[in-house]
Amino acid sequence: MPKNQRHAADYAQDAAEAIREYNHLTLNSPATALPYPSSIGDSLLALESLAARLPQALHQTSHRVGVIAKDPAAFTTSDVGAAQAATEIGHALKAATAAATELARLLRLSASLANTIALRVDDELDTEQHQDEDEQP
Repeated sequence: MPKNQRHAADYAQDAAEAIREYNHLTLNSPATALPYPSSIGDSLLALESLAARLPQALHQTSHRVGVIAKDPAAFTTSDVGAAQAATEIGHALKAATAAATELARLLRLSASLANTIALRVDDELDTEQHQDEDEQP
């Protein structure tokens, strides 16, 4: 692997850092970060997209663990052998995949419901006033 090529863990760490920044922004400046119900819906849809991509990442990671565990040079630093460790990781990641799938479903539902909420601003509905803003590139 070339020296400057990134590993999968680097991208997972980037995603974790982005969520940390989202958490700080929504904690410290909620009115700026999520000014309108449509902003909340958009944020929930983005989080749903993240959750929906997790099952593939988990499956591919589990598969790679299984391949490595079959390598004759593979060993563990615990009492559990590499094959057993891979099996247990596979079971755990299968459960995590189901949880991520359910998380994505609930986020999509929440986004849909958030997009039904509106605020009155000068006798205009927020959803009508800000729909044009949402449609801009």
